[in-house]
Amino acid sequence: MITWNIAFTVTLDQEISDDVAQAVAQRTANDGFEPIMVTVHGTRLGLRVLTEAYFPNLALLRSRISGALSEVGFAPRQWEAVEALTADESERRLSSVSAPTLVTVAEFAELCGVAAQRIHDLETERGKAETAGRKHDFPKPLAKGVWLKLAAERYAQTRKRTPGPPRRDPK
Repeated sequence: MITWNIAFTVTLDQEISDDVAQAVAQRTANDGFEPIMVTVHGTRLGLRVLTEAYFPNLALLRSRISGALSEVGFAPRQWEAVEALTADESERRLSSVSAPTLVTVAEFAELCGVAAQRIHDLETERGKAETAGRKHDFPKPLAKGVWLKLAAERYAQTRKRTPGPPRRDPK
C-alpha cells in the first residue's frame, strides 16, 4: 500500500465558514480518507486528505466531498484543482522549500543606517502615497513591521538620501 496526500480545490455557490468547512472535511473521513487540512477563502474550499491505497480513488473522494457539501447546503460551482502525491513526494517537496529571509524594523533601520523611527515614518509615507494612488520607493511590508530582506537591502542601496541632523550616538 502507498500513502497518498490528496488535495482538492473547489469553488462553491456561496461563502463557507471555517466551522462548516471543517464539518465537511470530517464527513469525508469514511472510506479510508483522513482529513488533514482545510482552507477557506470566501467561496473557495481547499481540502487535503491522506489515504492508503495502491492508487487513490479520486472519483470516490470527489463524490464524498460533493455529498458532504450538499448535506450542509452548498454546491460545487467549479472543481479547480486536484493533486495526488505520494507521502515520499510530499516530504521531498517540503524539505526543498526555502522560505525567504525577513527583516524587522530594527534590522531594516540598521541596513539603511537610520533610526527605527525613520523606518516607521517611511512606512507611513508609503501608506499615504498608496492611498492617494501615488508610487513610493519604500517597499511594502509583508505584514506590519516585516519586510523581505532582499527588498530592504535593495532599498538601502538605492534610496535617495536627504541631509538631516547627524545620528545620535546612544551611550
